[in-house]
Amino acid sequence: MNLFSRNPTKKKIVAQLRPLDFRGEEHNVKTETDRAIHCKTKDGKDKMFFKWGPAWTFPNKILFLGVDGTPLTASPSVKGLKIPIKDFLTEVWPKGTYEKLKPELKTPIEGEIGVICAIDAAMPDAALGLDKLEITSIMKESYTVQLKEFGKQVLKKDMVRENLITIIAMALSFFCGAFASMKGWI
Repeated sequence: MNLFSRNPTKKKIVAQLRPLDFRGEEHNVKTETDRAIHCKTKDGKDKMFFKWGPAWTFPNKILFLGVDGTPLTASPSVKGLKIPIKDFLTEVWPKGTYEKLKPELKTPIEGEIGVICAIDAAMPDAALGLDKLEITSIMKESYTVQLKEFGKQVLKKDMVRENLITIIAMALSFFCGAFASMKGWI
């Protein structure tokens, strides 16, 4: 057991985003280095993501957001056709060079490559002066709005209910008076 790991119970996952068709996949992380993340895949191919952005920590997992198709990692294309990097290198390099490569050099080239992306927070325009806001000014504004709406928030009376209660009270008074009159109490 590694005592210096972040949390051994958390599962590391790369959420691969595909911008072209707005779909995504999740891959379990096989190994993680300082610069890259290697993932396990169901179809037997290794996927590699270069680290660019941060990892997001959730209660039960650590999530990396990966994306395909960045200029550095996208497959080269000719006239809109997507060509695997292997075929591109075979065409560009001198004949037989690619075939002579060691298997440990071919594996990263033939695998799928992506990059871990960062999400930049959209900051408001500096001209708005939001950096000078304090909680007292925000609360003062909130109180002002509440006071403007205070008189409008009074509940309206339900006239049918009010009339019904009045009629029942009058009828009850009439019958009590009639009963007291019959007994001779009044």
